[in-house]
Amino acid sequence: MPAVMEQVEGMSVADKMRLMEYLVKSISSAVMQYDDAEKVLPRADRKKPRVSDFIGYGARFHKLRTTEEWMKELREGEEE
Repeated sequence: MPAVMEQVEGMSVADKMRLMEYLVKSISSAVMQYDDAEKVLPRADRKKPRVSDFIGYGARFHKLRTTEEWMKELREGEEE
């Protein structure tokens, strides 16, 4: 960012005005894209995921193991 500011400081007043016009036009065109209320969904209309939607999600990535297998792995490092 400091390099950009140095470039702006070195610009003439006319160049700075053109830059300002460009920035204003680009920002206003971005705002105009969202002026149409039909394109933007209100927060209340979005579907919120439920906890039950995620049951079994981990099974896609890891094989399922029984409790005995888990306990065996946990006890491997213990002294007998």
